[in-house]
Amino acid sequence: MEIERVIFFMLTTQTLASDHELVVHLDSINATVGETVILPATYNISPPFHDWKSIEWRAGEQTIVFYSLLNWTLDDRGLPTWTSGESRICPLFQERVEFYFINGSLLLKNVQFNDSGTYYVSLHGFESTLKKNISLMVKKNTPWIGHELVVHRESINAIVGQTVLLLATYTISPDFHNGPSIKWSAGHQTILHYSLVNGSFNSQGSPTWSLGETRISPKFQGRVKLYHENGSMLLRNIQLNDSMTYFVSLHSFKSTLKKEIHMMVKRNTPPIELELFVHLDSINATVGETVLLPASYTISRNLHNWPSIQWDFGSKSVLYYSLYNVTLNSKGFPTWLLGKTKIFDGYEGRVEFYQMNGSLLLKNIQLNDSGTYYATLMSFERILSKEIYVSVQNNVQVIDGVSEGKKFTIFITRIILCFLPVITLVFLMQCWT
Repeated sequence: MEIERVIFFMLTTQTLASDHELVVHLDSINATVGETVILPATYNISPPFHDWKSIEWRAGEQTIVFYSLLNWTLDDRGLPTWTSGESRICPLFQERVEFYFINGSLLLKNVQFNDSGTYYVSLHGFESTLKKNISLMVKKNTPWIGHELVVHRESINAIVGQTVLLLATYTISPDFHNGPSIKWSAGHQTILHYSLVNGSFNSQGSPTWSLGETRISPKFQGRVKLYHENGSMLLRNIQLNDSMTYFVSLHSFKSTLKKEIHMMVKRNTPPIELELFVHLDSINATVGETVLLPASYTISRNLHNWPSIQWDFGSKSVLYYSLYNVTLNSKGFPTWLLGKTKIFDGYEGRVEFYQMNGSLLLKNIQLNDSGTYYATLMSFERILSKEIYVSVQNNVQVIDGVSEGKKFTIFITRIILCFLPVITLVFLMQCWT
């Protein structure tokens, strides 16, 4: 069965016309023998004009159609809304072409190999001529040969409980002598078998209507559905043991085509409602420094109450933050929040809390600040705790790259070395005497 297709693409200019204009909306067109093709064009005319226009379509040096405009009306963009004129069509193209006066497009029917070439459209006037071209390539309509089976995804990842479509398509050669059949299987287990009894097919061999008999394995009753027109299979409420390789086969008297799809089924992992991170395990500091204990946290929108954050030093509480309201980004990190911070005795003026990420700033740390600090993220459903160890050391003053202790040692050594010759001389004189 031959199907006539009309390729049509029409655009119009959206700006006010400031001059005559001619536009073709495709540079090239690919077509098949026997098709109907439109060579799309539009034109606008800008008043004032001193003569009526004419439009000509040519193939090489051969004029196809010549249209003389006798009268028209234009919209505010210069596009014709009504025209009156006279058309002259070349005898070689009689009954094969149709000219659209309003926009200047040309319809070419039942194209053949020798219609391949460059087509020219011209907008003629007393003052100027505008010219555009479209290339047309006509190919042979290759007949469909043989059956074909295609799967459109080689692997599928799914979650327990989902419904999954194993997508396939098939085509049938027009010269088949018996109805083909389709089988879906997994391992050695047949899931379903479909025998095609009757059907109609388009020019490419794809089914447009089919009638047949489907047999489904008892194990899969109620869980699978076959789409006869393309051979796809729908698998409902999949489980972990549905992870395997699925095979689809297209059987005919002459041949069997077989394709496969791998499916991996995973558990539906519940979303993590809270996460707490500290970004250093330990920190070395010097007396008097300011130290940041870096942290961050995420919150799930599924929480039934907003969490709170607490920092402790050993068994001693440093601060407590109650979160009242918050907005989160797609990853659960706060972008805005509202809450109340309580700082415990001994740390007023010494700590600063960063609500957006939960980090703690320790100011002017001392030797007795050495130890383990605990960050805790608490909700009604869950409590998370992380720790950071802080080691504080004395600030040893260094002068000119040498410590005071080392300078004292050098001083004593120099004194001893200076008096050593005198002591030795006195000792020798005493021995001489």
